Amino acid sequence: MGSAAASAKRLAGSTSVRGSRLADDLELQELLKGWERLGVSFSGAILQAEHKETVKEYDMKSDSWTATDTIMGENQLVIKTTGDGLLTLRLSEAGGFKWEHIGSYRMGKAC
Repeated sequence: MGSAAASAKRLAGSTSVRGSRLADDLELQELLKGWERLGVSFSGAILQAEHKETVKEYDMKSDSWTATDTIMGENQLVIKTTGDGLLTLRLSEAGGFKWEHIGSYRMGKAC
């Protein structure tokens, strides 16, 4: 089975987690409100993913390339703050949505 076919098979049984799930997490909302009161903001972000599949297409009319990335498997968004460490937002099929505040810029094991 080619990688595109394998990816399609893997994605067929996956479910999505809506943004409302993030907004409904009371502890996360309290952390963000506290940062707002203290003037803490985000200074950088990185997406760590288990697997990424890229499909490139060429459009002869516009003489341009388009790349579409599909992120698969476990992944996390790591957000660096201006004064209170890191915030990680994880999404996995087994564990669903999880977040963690790390008060230091030193990170342990990813995903």
